[in-house]
Amino acid sequence: MKKFLLVLTIFLVSGFFAVSMAAQAVTERPDIQIMIDGKVGAYSDTPIIVNGRTLLPLRELFTNLGVSNDDQHIIWNGKDRSVTAIKDSVTIVLKVGNLDATINGKLTKIDAAPVNYHGRVYIPARSVAQAFDKVVVWDKVTSCVYIRDQAQYDEVKTTLDKALASMDSVKRYKLDYDAKITYSGEDEEDPWICTEKSFEQYDKEKDIQYYSCLSDYGDYQLKYESYYNNLIDYTRYDDDPVWEKEILEKEDYAYFVEYNNPRNIINPREAVYAALTMEKDEKNNLIYLKGNVYPLHKFSEDSADSGSSIVSDDFLSIVIDGKTGYVKEIQTIDKTDLSKALDLYSENEFKFRYYDLNGNFSLTIPKNVTEVPASYTITSLDGKFSISVPGSWTDEYDLNDVADLQASCSKKYQYMIALAQAKEDFAYDFEIWKNNAMEMIDANFDNVVVEKSEPSKIKVNGNPAVQYVLTGTSEGVNYTHLVTFINGQNYYGQIYCWTLKSKYKESESEFLDIVKSIKGL
Repeated sequence: MKKFLLVLTIFLVSGFFAVSMAAQAVTERPDIQIMIDGKVGAYSDTPIIVNGRTLLPLRELFTNLGVSNDDQHIIWNGKDRSVTAIKDSVTIVLKVGNLDATINGKLTKIDAAPVNYHGRVYIPARSVAQAFDKVVVWDKVTSCVYIRDQAQYDEVKTTLDKALASMDSVKRYKLDYDAKITYSGEDEEDPWICTEKSFEQYDKEKDIQYYSCLSDYGDYQLKYESYYNNLIDYTRYDDDPVWEKEILEKEDYAYFVEYNNPRNIINPREAVYAALTMEKDEKNNLIYLKGNVYPLHKFSEDSADSGSSIVSDDFLSIVIDGKTGYVKEIQTIDKTDLSKALDLYSENEFKFRYYDLNGNFSLTIPKNVTEVPASYTITSLDGKFSISVPGSWTDEYDLNDVADLQASCSKKYQYMIALAQAKEDFAYDFEIWKNNAMEMIDANFDNVVVEKSEPSKIKVNGNPAVQYVLTGTSEGVNYTHLVTFINGQNYYGQIYCWTLKSKYKESESEFLDIVKSIKGL
């Protein structure tokens, strides 16, 4: 009879815990990382989430928090299913299924009750860590729980906040910026790598910033320079003599001018303070802050994808001048697994070096940057062909995949592409070639209407040419085109200038001047 009652009791207790666990939804989260005092902890069993709280295996959490792994410091009582942990002057008692804990003899409510899951006791990470005077921070972007000694957390926070406040007061600075961006597939073979080397000068009092960048994409390089002043962006590419001018919205202007501000790069937040460790180099009067934390730039916060798997070796390093309190260098590394959506892995490395802070240098915008020329010449990539466009126009690269020359004035909805084809590649004459081109226009537009039954016969740099004005519809928008076919000495040439139908008359004279200027055919 006693044996039956014992079995029944065990059955009822087991049934109680089964029902209890069923009532509490348990989610296994192997992606969650637990970082304690700057080190990623190892756990033989996966972390679990119960009612929105992170629970970890009992003994491993205690030992990672610094509790000695022996029966004198971690004491399990199977009779009342409780555990006592002792570290220094702190004694904490927890019971499975109970929200009441005892800390140094005082009854305290905790945020989640310990549970028995698959034969292992799990305890709440936040409540236990806080009992040992630790700061606990959850970072949803990286799915990481940062646990840090309160005193160390406060020291890092004070040091970093002071350094960033010092940088906020800087009126002028120079910056060298290096970047390496790598994308690779699942097999990590033949990665795509882009490197950038940049230089920046910024004068806050004058509200002038100069920025130059050389990007190397492996098979080609792109160089550009920019000046920013009073909400205006002046930019040129590859030493182009003409600087493009764009008036920016305040938010966009702040993005470009403030992007490399140390405060925006570091984006100080609880996860940063909890993850960074501090070392002092007394000899060189330097302070080093470094740790594994995702470098979430302030301007990227809203677009951060918490669904991506962020691996544990994200890294942030900050060097502070111990004498002036200024930030001297920032280095960030982030590795992101994008394979769920794109079958890609990315690794981004950035290094920022600040110098000549409040230095004795003057930053002004050269006159040739702000003055717009009446016209300028753009040249094809092979150097064979050129054409002149108004100074308000911009040299383009993506209006047409096969065009030799292309440009636009987007504010006035004006566009131009020019193509040249070697005569020796065709077995038919100019007339047939021109008719074939016209058929392609008719196929690519709806409701094509030619203004005159016969084209205008003109000369372009001494070469015979014909010119059409036609209107067509693309994606519901009516455009009017000035289409010119040129019978050059060695090439057949096509020039397409177009704008909205309502704006053609005011654009026609500019289009005609552009057509007349083409050379190289």
